[in-house]
Amino acid sequence: HVELTGFSPGGPTLEIFTYNHVFEGGVRAHGDTGISVIEFTSPHPAALSTKVISAGGSILSSKEEETLFRDCDGNSIRVTKDLKSE
Repeated sequence: HVELTGFSPGGPTLEIFTYNHVFEGGVRAHGDTGISVIEFTSPHPAALSTKVISAGGSILSSKEEETLFRDCDGNSIRVTKDLKSE
């Protein structure tokens, strides 16, 4: 577990793990068995597109309040609009 910055001790953590078996079937689709998605919030989810693409990622889908990315390693990252920032 990695403690997230900006919170008091004992606050939220990010669990990082690996699978014991490697998938041999090529690129996996979002929603396939064993696919994990990490999710973040941002005032402007679509505005992160340039950064993700420049780092070797791609956009899987984009809506006004949510963007689903694939990073350069094939992991899914969902960014939803932070409604508290409005």
